[in-house]
Amino acid sequence: MAISLAPQLTTLLASKPLHPTAPWLSAFLSTQRPTTPLPALLSTATFRLLASDITSTLCAPPHASLPADIQDPSVKTRKLPFQPPPNNASSNGSGGGSGSSQGSGGILVQVLDVEDIGRSRWSQVEAIESLERGEGTRGREIIRVEVPEVTGSGSTPGQAPSQTTGGAGTVGAGAANVSSGPHKVLLQDVKGNVVVGFESKPVEGLGVGMGIGAKMVLKGCAVARGVVMLEPETVGWLGGKIEGAHAEWVRTRKERLKAKVAEVGGEE
Repeated sequence: MAISLAPQLTTLLASKPLHPTAPWLSAFLSTQRPTTPLPALLSTATFRLLASDITSTLCAPPHASLPADIQDPSVKTRKLPFQPPPNNASSNGSGGGSGSSQGSGGILVQVLDVEDIGRSRWSQVEAIESLERGEGTRGREIIRVEVPEVTGSGSTPGQAPSQTTGGAGTVGAGAANVSSGPHKVLLQDVKGNVVVGFESKPVEGLGVGMGIGAKMVLKGCAVARGVVMLEPETVGWLGGKIEGAHAEWVRTRKERLKAKVAEVGGEE
């Protein structure tokens, strides 16, 4: 019976670290065939959790959530708690994430918003509008391109989205999503605490072409006046996407960028 594998599955998910609530795990296992092998269960459970809202599907073990005063700007510097996983931790199964060695022992968060602050907001609006007109660029030349339906990054959990860039310019749907960074993100932990993160060094997978709701693990990140500093050494990328949240983010992105331009008097 699949239900008998619950303890093993719980242990393997915790190594990612994904700690499903008892109701979620029970409901998930009740839909699986009794003969489903453990690696397949792990892969499916990981995929579904990475596509879920962690505030309703996961629980936080001790010291695995953001401090309640994380946004306090009066605290000049601090570091988030982090306990490295045991040396014998292994990445059993292929859950679609980046492996337990990359995710274990930190604070799991999901991305609610992302902004490329390396480009002016108005240039991003223009890129979106060009895509809406079916235009792309090749060097200095404007060309017509096929405009696919914009539904998301097209990436699977644990994979960075595809972005087409190069010295000759950008062509196609990726034009509005070229994301050189650095990026500012809004992060949320399992308990619903939110904090702003800043990409102080490029983090693979992070960008405006990613899926909203993507999961990452904060592993002892530095916090400067209420802002989490994101670096490859202290971020474990898991990926994923919450479909509804992502679709709404894509739908409203241009108007939100325009509103922010208006707030600063149209300087951009």
